[in-house]
Amino acid sequence: MTKVRMGLAGTLGSLMAGSMGAYFGLRENEDIDPVTSVLNLNSSRTSRRGRCMVRTTSSTTLGQDKEYGEFLKQSGDAKASIATACLQKFPEINKEYEDVTVEVMADSYGKYIVSQVKITGSYIGSSSSG
Repeated sequence: MTKVRMGLAGTLGSLMAGSMGAYFGLRENEDIDPVTSVLNLNSSRTSRRGRCMVRTTSSTTLGQDKEYGEFLKQSGDAKASIATACLQKFPEINKEYEDVTVEVMADSYGKYIVSQVKITGSYIGSSSSG
């Protein structure tokens, strides 16, 4: 009887871990490159939040947010540094109310450098009246 309980507990624990991994957008196959992972995250969203956004800034201007896929088509992400930065921050957001915004600056060679990674949007359910 004890082996049956341990087997059931192990199966249940495995299912829960798999569900949590799927919820946070984690993949069992670590061979998927960061660019593909971010594109999959953005395309699987049914709400307007829980995405990876990119904001191009300069010393004088603050650019508009673009979805990662749109930025990728226009400017590229040669070393996947933008996708990697987004994936590192992604587990921290509430996917119903927030996005990850990666701010980038163009260097003198036209390549983009990650300057900041932020959580943007608002969590409507929070209350500060403690």
